[in-house]
Amino acid sequence: MKPRSPIIKADGEIRNLSAADMKLFKPAKEVLQPELYKELVAMNKATRGRPRLEKPKQAIKLRLDVEIIEAFKSTGEGWQTRINALLKKEAKKISHA
Repeated sequence: MKPRSPIIKADGEIRNLSAADMKLFKPAKEVLQPELYKELVAMNKATRGRPRLEKPKQAIKLRLDVEIIEAFKSTGEGWQTRINALLKKEAKKISHA
């Protein structure tokens, strides 16, 4: 069997890991102190993904005239947010009428 090259190269960089290297790794739970492992798991769960919104938006299919879409897209990034803001403003007018 061909001897593996060291994981850390002479310049201090880590070489690309092979599938054979990965098979030698042990799960973190087996090599870390239990307190540290629990803390890392808790941190990972707490920071994973985007924070949940109190009122998440709902995806729908809405058919709009081409002119409307082109006009908003021409204003640049965030055009869908601007449409939402205008619709929200109009919805408030309707609900207060």
